[in-house]
Amino acid sequence: MNKTIKEQIIESFLSLIENQKNVLLIGSDEIVCKNLKQNSCEVTEISLNTNNLENDDKVNNFSLDAIDLEKLENKKFDVILVQNILFTLNPKQFLKKISSFLTENGYIVCSMTNITNAKNRINFLNGNLNLCEFDDNSGMNFLVFSNFLNILSEIDFSVSKLLRIKQNFFPQKIDAKDYGFPIELVESVLSQPESETHTFIFKIILKNSVNPTLRKWLSTFTYSGVTGNLRDILVKNKDDITRLEGTIKDKDDFIEQVIRDKDEHLEQVIRDKDDFFGKMMKEKDDLIHDLEKRTSKQEPKKKRGFFR
Repeated sequence: MNKTIKEQIIESFLSLIENQKNVLLIGSDEIVCKNLKQNSCEVTEISLNTNNLENDDKVNNFSLDAIDLEKLENKKFDVILVQNILFTLNPKQFLKKISSFLTENGYIVCSMTNITNAKNRINFLNGNLNLCEFDDNSGMNFLVFSNFLNILSEIDFSVSKLLRIKQNFFPQKIDAKDYGFPIELVESVLSQPESETHTFIFKIILKNSVNPTLRKWLSTFTYSGVTGNLRDILVKNKDDITRLEGTIKDKDDFIEQVIRDKDEHLEQVIRDKDDFFGKMMKEKDDLIHDLEKRTSKQEPKKKRGFFR
């Protein structure tokens, strides 16, 4: 039986968090907490405290004020687990703050919904972007993973290990008319490396593995995988159409030549037939004429002989 997305995410968390670790779990999750304790981990949970926020902030602008960090006092943890709530916080401020609660070799484990998966990309082209199917707290900052790497680089953090939870968003054969797009566009989106990634699970360490200036410079290059691939498809299709048009023209020219040859042959056959019948008619007329001449010469002799 296939595992659910939630089960795969929990397994990924457990694979990144070693046994017998002192873990700070931000956001209550009984199942995750239970599994960590089964691995001999000591778990401290901190829930989101929305009582200090106005109604609009509760939905759209979670900040560090929503987390009861004061309750931690001066405690230190081997691992801090953040479950998909980076969308609802200022990631840079949030990570810098919680990193102060890590031991010397401590690290942070995060999950992050991939909002640019194939289904969302295609739906977004139609003006639809429903992120509620992933998580109630998703989509506030619309962060993609490349953006997040830049944020980590700015604060001298980096990702040391990355896992992906995959999902087949189109288990059945794609019918382009269901989306109103050419099938080439849908296939171009599906060809991208992260098109089937539902969630990223990663381990953050408190040191930079890539020079921030280099990463910032690399981020200036616009990624155009989908449009580039689509362009290649359209160019190939254009070339195929040009070749097909040439083939059709050659076929039409051949058919026209065959028709011309057939017409010329038919005309020659008709001429030959007419000549043949003309000759036959002439021979017939000559024969009849010859017979009439011979008959006219013989008839008088028979008459004279009869009267004798």
